Parts: sequence; C-alpha cells; structure tokens
Amino acid sequence: MYVSICIKIIIYSYTFNDIFPTCMKVFDNLDGMEKRELRISYHNLCLNISDEVVKTRYFYTFCLNLCVYLDNIESENLDKKTHCKYFNYKLKYALEGLSPHCKNEQKCYEDMYQVSIGDNKKVSEVCKGDILELKEGTFKIMDILNALYTSFEYLKTSSRYDLDQSMCLHADEYSAKYKNLLQISSEINNDSLKELLENFNKEYITLQEKFINCHAHSKSIHNSSWKIAVGLILTITLLIIAFILYKYTHYVSLLQPLVRKLRSIWNNRNEEEPKLYNLMKREHKNINDKNYQILYNSVN
Repeated sequence: MYVSICIKIIIYSYTFNDIFPTCMKVFDNLDGMEKRELRISYHNLCLNISDEVVKTRYFYTFCLNLCVYLDNIESENLDKKTHCKYFNYKLKYALEGLSPHCKNEQKCYEDMYQVSIGDNKKVSEVCKGDILELKEGTFKIMDILNALYTSFEYLKTSSRYDLDQSMCLHADEYSAKYKNLLQISSEINNDSLKELLENFNKEYITLQEKFINCHAHSKSIHNSSWKIAVGLILTITLLIIAFILYKYTHYVSLLQPLVRKLRSIWNNRNEEEPKLYNLMKREHKNINDKNYQILYNSVN
C-alpha cells in the first residue's frame, strides 16, 4: 500500500498538475534522433560523473538524459519552476538503489556541476536553487503519476480495437495505479492532485471502448482453455478404456456407445468456440462502463 505517514504529511501546496503530463512528454521526447549529437557531447562528462559522483556506470544513461533535459530547459526557455521539479524527481529516481557519495539529489546536482567545471561540456545550472531533497511521500506520488501517464499515453496512441494482450495489460496497470492515487488523494489535502485525477477520469472515459472487453476476453479464454483441457483428458481416458475392452475382453459391443460418446464430445468442442465468440460480441454491445465505473465510484 502506498499510503504511509510520509505521504499523509505531504505539503498540501505542492503542485502536480503543472508537471504532468507536460514535463514528462518533454523529457521522453528528448530521446529521439534530433538530440543524438547533444547526447554524444555529454558522453565523457557523464562517464566522469558516474565514476566520481555516483560510483557506478549504471548511472551513465540517466546522466545523459538528465543533462540533455537541463540543456533543453535552458535553450528552449521552458518554465523553470515546473521542469526543475520534474528534473528533481527524475534525479531522485535515477539515484534510487544506488550508493552515491552525495547524500541527496540537491547535493548530487551540485556535485554533477562541479565535475563538469573544466570540461568542454558543462552541466547546466538552470535549476540551481530549485533542487531540493524530495520528500518520500511526494516522490511516491510522482512515481505513480509517471507510470500512470506512461500507460495512459500507450492507450491513447493505440489504434487497435481488438483485444490486444499488451493493451489489456496497460489497461490493468492503469486501473491499479489510478486506484492507488484515489486512495492517496483521500488521505491528503492536495487540490492539484484531485484536479489531475478528475482530468484523468474525463479522458479515460473516452478510451474505454478500446479495452472494455479485456476482462471478458480473459475470462472467456480461461473458460475455453479449461473446457478444452477437460475434453482432451476425457477423450484420452475413453480411448484407453476402449483399447482395453477391445484387446482383453469379448465385450466389443461396448465400443459402439463409447464411439458415439467420443463423437458427441468432439462435436460439442467444435461448437464451443463459435458460442464463446458470439458471447463476446454480445457482451461488447451490452457492457458500457461496468468494468471500470466501480473504480471511479470508489472515492464517493
């Protein structure tokens, strides 16, 4: 459960809706070919930062992304306050599980700049004075929001209306994370988070038709697989019995009802798939918001 004491004491004035999704999209789009040369220019510097500040080359790729992001904030004259907040989160995320010399993201940012002094490519100071030690509660919320938007963007951009396994997986992940945020929102007094979740709700409704049958599809597949497995086991069992009767007894006449039984099982199995398909089609027409409406009403 994400709700904890540190989340409950979060500063209510922290603004989330100015950060998401704008800053996240800017950061993610910097990984394209148009920024390739800029990323290459930070190669040597990020090797040094990884070795001297964080003490692991695992940080190298994170360093490239963070440096390019800082450069973009400065060169594109982006809103400093909101983008530096997102940088703050991404830096803390990159340091999670590592044991850097710097004790927090504020000190790590300062050390990154210090290492760049004398290098032909410097770490931008555009966020100087805006990087703080992010509270664990705030970090957890931003981490869930970041994952939520990742799933949400996938669902938005997907044009497939069939029951794609990957799309259904993203829908399930979205639902779980959204539910966590609803629970957190009920524990804290943060208007920006509530507004963000309300906007999520409105946009999410427009996407429901894409994956409304995900759960029905999963259930139908499960039922179909179970019935086929039972049918195969029964068929094999009857074949063994028939073989024994034929091989070792004189009751050959018993084979005739067994054969009829096998034919009946086979015909029923072949008819099962069209029935399941028709059932799914009927459910697609009849189910509206039932699969996810419960999720939205859970906060009432």
